[in-house]
Amino acid sequence: MFRSFLLALCLTSVAAECPNACSGHGTCGAFDECTCYPNWQGGDCSLRTCPFSLSHVDSPKGDLDGSSGELTGIDTTVIVDSTVYPYGTTEQYPLMVDSRGYTLINTAHAYIECGNKGICDRKTGECDCFDGYGGVGCKRVACPDPDCSGHGTCMPAKTIAKQDYDNIYLLWDREATHGCVCESGYTGPNCADRVCNYGIDPLYDDDEYMTVRVPTARIEISNNDVSSNGKLAGTYAIKFYDVFGEDYHTDPLLVNSTCEDITTALYELPNDVIAENSITCNMAFEDNTDAIVYDLVFQENPGDLKPLEVDMYLDGSRPTIYNDRTPDGGETYNVSVDFNVTATVYPNYYGISGEFIDYWSSYCSGVSVTLSALDTAHQTAGVRGSVSGLSTAESKLLKKCLGDSNGNCDDNVEVYDWDYGTWNTTLYPHIVKLAPHPTLGSAPKVDVYDAGKYYLLWYDAGSETFYTGNLPEVVSGKEYSVFTTEGTASVVTNMTKTIGENLAEPTNLANAMPVTGRFEKGSNTIYTSRDASCVHSELYICLEKGDYIFLFEANWPDVVTGTEGDSTGLITAAENSGNIYKIVKIGVNQPSPTTYTTEDRYYIVLDKVINWDGSTTIRKGSIGLTPEDQKVGFQWIIKFTPAETGNYEYVRECSGRGLCDAESGLCECFSGYTNDNCDLQSSLAV
Repeated sequence: MFRSFLLALCLTSVAAECPNACSGHGTCGAFDECTCYPNWQGGDCSLRTCPFSLSHVDSPKGDLDGSSGELTGIDTTVIVDSTVYPYGTTEQYPLMVDSRGYTLINTAHAYIECGNKGICDRKTGECDCFDGYGGVGCKRVACPDPDCSGHGTCMPAKTIAKQDYDNIYLLWDREATHGCVCESGYTGPNCADRVCNYGIDPLYDDDEYMTVRVPTARIEISNNDVSSNGKLAGTYAIKFYDVFGEDYHTDPLLVNSTCEDITTALYELPNDVIAENSITCNMAFEDNTDAIVYDLVFQENPGDLKPLEVDMYLDGSRPTIYNDRTPDGGETYNVSVDFNVTATVYPNYYGISGEFIDYWSSYCSGVSVTLSALDTAHQTAGVRGSVSGLSTAESKLLKKCLGDSNGNCDDNVEVYDWDYGTWNTTLYPHIVKLAPHPTLGSAPKVDVYDAGKYYLLWYDAGSETFYTGNLPEVVSGKEYSVFTTEGTASVVTNMTKTIGENLAEPTNLANAMPVTGRFEKGSNTIYTSRDASCVHSELYICLEKGDYIFLFEANWPDVVTGTEGDSTGLITAAENSGNIYKIVKIGVNQPSPTTYTTEDRYYIVLDKVINWDGSTTIRKGSIGLTPEDQKVGFQWIIKFTPAETGNYEYVRECSGRGLCDAESGLCECFSGYTNDNCDLQSSLAV
């Protein structure tokens, strides 16, 4: 028995007695220390570890190894095999490395407990998040109001981006940062504020020279197989978007509806979204065999509205517009109906679309011009028409009005302090708006909606002549008022640069290699000859989402050899190509089966379809690029950067002549102005 007692005593003396028996959440090891199971910590493993998430804000962790000296650097790993950091961590800001141990640059937001935006409750293992943060590990930046005031939806950043023209957001907070997407008619961070009615500032168009660019639409419903001996039949609906983005569907319309039928259906939309007698409609082409084409102008719905749409799938997936091939004579065919029909809407067919801001609001007083189209024999690269009717005095005034074109006044010329803007010597041309003159010429301005159009303007110092890059609208004896901008137009160029390097403007465009593009009529996608985005900062002039561009059909040259196309001569001129577009998406696709023959990786998506065909291609070899046999587009892209001054936002809430009561959504008009949007002026305002 004594031996048994000694044996038991010896065994007892070597047994470990860890604190609280490791609370049942760990194992007891040498030196009476607990090794905690995952997600438990503390001397007795009684404390919970809270969820880790990407840190909203990185911060140093302090003296983790108890060395009492200076904190070790970001490349020194400490407390390996610890409970919370089994692979170790750093005392200062985290060192970001890949799986091979190579240091990563431009990184941050390392995983940390509660995302560094909360306090861990060690009893429950849950994070007590700071105000404005929530979710597991405080990983989510919460919406100001989770319900968005009942007038919106709280969404993560990547979802918001996808809803915006299918954009892609891949930054670290794509799942973390949330925001309210408000219903139409509401705004603010929590969608609590009402939006008031929009209107045209009555002081904008009280000058006889001013014109208003309102939304327009050309609708084309086409039979794609005119050899089928059939005729268009069926029904469709028009989807109209108001200034708040709310969509309205008309009742079904017969494919051969008249202008009266169409406007009546639009006037009958709810909420009086379109005022009576505010639409002009013109049936441009009506042939039940080939196509139905008509034009609409929405005079009392100003602003840059989302383009209307034609809904030809009223029964779901089956088209309700079709080609009826049943003969009138009663003969029978194998196919009596086919659906080879398309509907296209052009919101800018005549070079005019709605806008909120007039960037060309400066009237060139004392100058009126006429336009002439150059015949093929006299058209040169970059030129389609000429400006005539200018006296010597008017020519001087026009130069003064045009002024600087590249944002650098130090290189301006002559006493007029202006830039020539010649196509082959500068990246910065002039763009003007030409509007019908109110009193002069054979075809004066009809009304305020007889709006101006944009023209690319070159100057040839040798002949002292102004030329238009795009084909002008020519009406014999018609005179135009000239409006200029303080903004900058620039050719998107292939010239590369080193980040941070400031390059001087090339003295000749042959050294600049403009980025060229191709696109089809009715499409809103441009395929460019290279990546034109500013992401990599490799271009002298680059593009990004939200930029404005022009796609002038200006008979663009081959800047290296001086020929057009692949030495095929002049490209057929397109009318009304002076449209301004906004970039809504820009990116790079993966190579496709056709990339080898035709470049299709680099793309730009616009807010509106393009109203002319720019699908002409050239071999890269003809412009000094490789691979030589790969084809790219032919059209140049002109970027427009508005100035901070000289602009007139004339379509605004309460027409800019009142204050919006965000609680009621009603305008409180200034003295002398009235109507639900304050667009009517009385004698009290004079």
